[in-house]
Order: sequence, then C-alpha cells, then structure tokens
Amino acid sequence: TAVRRKSEGYLKPDEADRLLRIGRIYEEATRVLGAEDRAAGWLNHPSPYLYNVTPLSLLDSDGGAQAVSEELGRIDYGELA
Repeated sequence: TAVRRKSEGYLKPDEADRLLRIGRIYEEATRVLGAEDRAAGWLNHPSPYLYNVTPLSLLDSDGGAQAVSEELGRIDYGELA
C-alpha cells in the first residue's frame, strides 16, 4: 500500500486518519515512557489492560485510540503497578 500510495502521491482519507492517530499516540507514548524504543515496544506488546491485544492494533478507530490514550494516562499518573 505504501509503495502504491507513494506513486499516486496521496493517501486515502482513512489511511491518513490512521497515520495521524498512530503518530499522535506514538508521541504520547514516547513522552510517557521516556524513550522512542520503549514507546515502540509498548505499542507492539499485548497489554492485559487492553484485552491482551497490542495497543497498535487498536489504532484503526478513534475509540481504540481513546482507549490506548487512557491507558497511557493511567501509566503516566502511576495507576498501574
């Protein structure tokens, strides 16, 4: 898809939305976790607080992104052990 879109010169609206969600959540995870590699690892590791799926897999929708953002908020405020 990325190669095809690059040759076309644009993303479809749903692809652009998902890319923006991923970027926003990645930035938030980097801030909360303190490093890009930690953020990437957390996004790709199943979370018991997110029904044992990876946070990244939830970023297809605004609702999923909200759940991931809320989880990052709990981590940031120390609500998780």
